[in-house]
Amino acid sequence: LSTFCGENADGDWILAVCDDADGDTGTLNSFSITFASSTICSCTAATATGAVELTCPATAASIEVDITDLGSASSLIISNSLNATTVSAPAIGPYSLTGFAIGDGTVTITVADAADATCFTTFDVDIPDGCPPDNNDCGNATSVLTGQVVMGNTTFATNVEGLEACQRGGGDGDCTAGGGGTTDFTNGVWFVYTSSLPENITATTEGSAFDTELMVYQGSCGALTCVGGDDDSGAGTTSTLCWLSSATEAPVDYYIYVDGHAANSGDFEFSILATALPVELVSFEGKAMEEVNMLTWATSAEENTEWHIIERSIDGRSNWTEIGRVPAAGNSNTIQNYELKDEAPLTSGYYRLISLDYDMYMDYSDVINIKRDIVKGNIRVYPNPVAQELSIDFALVQAEDVTITITDLTGKMISTENYQGARGDNNHTVNFNGLSNGVYFVSMISQDNKVTKRVVKN
Repeated sequence: LSTFCGENADGDWILAVCDDADGDTGTLNSFSITFASSTICSCTAATATGAVELTCPATAASIEVDITDLGSASSLIISNSLNATTVSAPAIGPYSLTGFAIGDGTVTITVADAADATCFTTFDVDIPDGCPPDNNDCGNATSVLTGQVVMGNTTFATNVEGLEACQRGGGDGDCTAGGGGTTDFTNGVWFVYTSSLPENITATTEGSAFDTELMVYQGSCGALTCVGGDDDSGAGTTSTLCWLSSATEAPVDYYIYVDGHAANSGDFEFSILATALPVELVSFEGKAMEEVNMLTWATSAEENTEWHIIERSIDGRSNWTEIGRVPAAGNSNTIQNYELKDEAPLTSGYYRLISLDYDMYMDYSDVINIKRDIVKGNIRVYPNPVAQELSIDFALVQAEDVTITITDLTGKMISTENYQGARGDNNHTVNFNGLSNGVYFVSMISQDNKVTKRVVKN
């Protein structure tokens, strides 16, 4: 009548023969019970996994079952909790169960030994209530243009790539801040923006109806690197990230992932705004000359530029002061060369270039440092010609006593003065009031150096 596997044969066994049809009677002619070795009935369940395959935009769904181990069976039967569909699986490999629809919910899959239904394994598969968006994966990212606003929904999106969350970053250029908050890579959708020139790019989800995240990657699908990520820098719990494009010689694709923080989902509004930098800077350099620092720079393209401004700082981080500006080319696609002199250089000065356009947009260069050495004869006298007082600027590599002398054209010593010089920049004033008009020589003598300047008194 039946076979029972895995039972302990010890003890008393009772065989009950019943008929479930009311009123039936009969005679039992014989029966037998055979006890066999339990190894004959040993059960090792099969190993299997399942995944949902959706047919979108239609509503059909199937469940793909992948058998990786038959267990102790020589053949398997695959069934499900929703309908009577079964599939025979005589070998390892993928098998498809059909007859499902989007919105069916949780389906329990049973994979059983075809010869022993008591030897089986089960697992659940969830059929979603809707199709994922078209841009659910990186390879199908939706292309966007600057100024474009895109509406979307992440409710049925899935985390296809499973990437590490892209944290913070961004910034540089005219972006006052990079990303903020802590992102977590959840179910979301992909966009791609192609940048063809150096520009500031701002991506935002402002206007969205839930707590969004933005993550920006560079490279290609399957080989993406993080540019920056943001959680709540936009209005409310929306996201905003600004970064400087690295496109200089070739276009760069930026892949932007929009998802919800902590599994939030819903309707979102996404937009990109790219602002071209006013200048493509080829070089920005500085050199210490005898009395001045010479700043030179070159541009390969300019758009709507009004001024190039040089600023100086003593530490390269704060207290920037403008030391001069030169008119910019306006609009140009050819090499433009510029220069500006720092007439009162510091012993060690940091410089940056600001390119300002007619819309008051500023583009900042990298910071450069120029160091000066007294051995090179760095001394500046002014005004020259002088009427009453002559200022002398000089720099020392260490604190020491210096001597300042004034002689006339015949070599006659007019005055001698000792001065305690400080390490770094120094300024000293010499009184020419009362001297006759003519040519004089002002010398500054340090421990291992003497520098002489010609001065005209009038």
